[in-house]
Amino acid sequence: MGELKPLKFLEAHRDAAPSERRHVLIVEDDVDCAALLREALELCEHSVSVARDVAEALRTIRENRPDTVFCDIHLPGLRDGYGLAREVRDDQSLNETVLVALSGMVGRDHSDRARAAGFDAQLTKPAELSQLERAVFTPRRA
Repeated sequence: MGELKPLKFLEAHRDAAPSERRHVLIVEDDVDCAALLREALELCEHSVSVARDVAEALRTIRENRPDTVFCDIHLPGLRDGYGLAREVRDDQSLNETVLVALSGMVGRDHSDRARAAGFDAQLTKPAELSQLERAVFTPRRA
């Protein structure tokens, strides 16, 4: 059997300059989903941390100032991903943080609700590696 060659997508990012690497936070209560997302983003050489709920995510965001936050919409506890987005957007010191909603739900009303809460982009689960990488570099929506 022949040797497997790396994906072209990964080859293109393997030599990425450190300035192109981002600090990413994944907010996801599903352990397996969080692990897959983390592994995918680390393959692209981003620094990745994980939070399991809104309270942990807010602490991590305020302490570590990630460039991009991938946030599941349905999270345990009293606040969901929409609540997290609203709280981040209400904190002017976090104005540069890019928020990307992750959801298994599709449709215009879900997209509209994510945008109204303050998300800059939305991905439908399961997202492809190329979608994740593009979302890392999503510009902050004013």
